[in-house]
Amino acid sequence: MNPKIHAEQEKLRPRLQQQIERANNRIAQAKAAREREEQRQRERYAQREAYFQAQAEKQAEQKRQWEVEQRLAREKARKEADARQREAEATRQREAKARAEAERKRRQESWADERQQLDLESMRQLARELSAACQRIESHLATAPASSRLCLPLARRHVQRDIYRMDLEPIPAAIETRTEYDWMFGVPAREWKLAAFLGAVYTRENLQRQTWIAIQDIERCLVEFGYRPVVALHRAEQLLTTARYYQVLEDDPAITALGQLPRPLAAIAEFVAELDNFNMIQLRAAELDELTLTLKPAASWRLRE
Repeated sequence: MNPKIHAEQEKLRPRLQQQIERANNRIAQAKAAREREEQRQRERYAQREAYFQAQAEKQAEQKRQWEVEQRLAREKARKEADARQREAEATRQREAKARAEAERKRRQESWADERQQLDLESMRQLARELSAACQRIESHLATAPASSRLCLPLARRHVQRDIYRMDLEPIPAAIETRTEYDWMFGVPAREWKLAAFLGAVYTRENLQRQTWIAIQDIERCLVEFGYRPVVALHRAEQLLTTARYYQVLEDDPAITALGQLPRPLAAIAEFVAELDNFNMIQLRAAELDELTLTLKPAASWRLRE
């Protein structure tokens, strides 16, 4: 190496070193400034994040408190509405109870007044007359000569036609047989029994389907034909109902006798029992109002006739 050049280099070395140190200082300072700025940015970002988080938490808390207040307000309103409804219902029940009590007292007073006005002796006399009338009707129909002419128009129109249509001749003995309450419809027993048998029991539908027939169905059939209990029985039922309602003459023999008079179902039940005796039906045992029966094949009881 050239000594002059080396000498010049040595002379320049301190200055170059200073420049390098100054440059390094500037770089270090810039780096430190940048790091400080980045730190400030991070701190500012963290502060903003904390601020926004606090705001979000605050809003969430406010919303939660608002929802709680709304729920409490709704519960309070519902409780108040329930209380008003209970009070209104209690008031309505008190008023209804008061009205019912007033109506009960009015009816009781009316019942007592009406009961006081009853002519008990006239009631006894009427009961005896009605019992006697029923006995006369029973005796008359028991001794009346048999007649093929039917009394009611509907029976005349349909029964004779159904006898031929269903090939019921000769008339089965169960229909001709007398039973205890034959008289209660005020016509010959043969007539209403034929109407009941052909209208509700011995029908094509029952022959085909073998359905169970309720005793009320037979009663409805007779009503449709126009058969009603005799007037004396109807009036007896009314008088008995009056005596029971007003609780009078409960032990009087004349009134007690009215209670022994038959109902339509009793007469029908006696007739149904005869059908069963002649093996024309199968009867299912039950209380009177619940009796049911089904028709047996006609061939089985026709052979017996």
